[in-house]
Amino acid sequence: MIDQLKQLFPQGIIESAEKENELLLTAEASILMGLCRQLKEAGFDYPADITAYDDGKTLRVIYRIYSMSNNNYVVLSVPVARKGARLPSVSSLWKGAEWFEREIFDLFGVVFDKHPDLRRILLPVDWEGHPLLKE
Repeated sequence: MIDQLKQLFPQGIIESAEKENELLLTAEASILMGLCRQLKEAGFDYPADITAYDDGKTLRVIYRIYSMSNNNYVVLSVPVARKGARLPSVSSLWKGAEWFEREIFDLFGVVFDKHPDLRRILLPVDWEGHPLLKE
């Protein structure tokens, strides 16, 4: 599957590896929707987790997508800007992504374009800032 994805997105796949039942990918934000569409068509039908982490230098959004029929995962890491980050929402592909994206927006400040209801989910509406950014 890695070779097929690299052919479809030759400029967007930064790193790739396979480990047991996981395909590990790092990809540019510009190919996120196209890559996720391909994954869904390949049977990756369940967004098990979408999260983010900030190591003080790089902010990444991590997608862990599961294929129930094949019992394997794709773990997709997408580096984004630490300030003013924007990604397309994948909630049109996987409805279950909506709450994960709201949590990332709330805690890290990543804006998910075309999200159907992007607002704070954990913190009060009047909270200023994003507490999991290392600043």
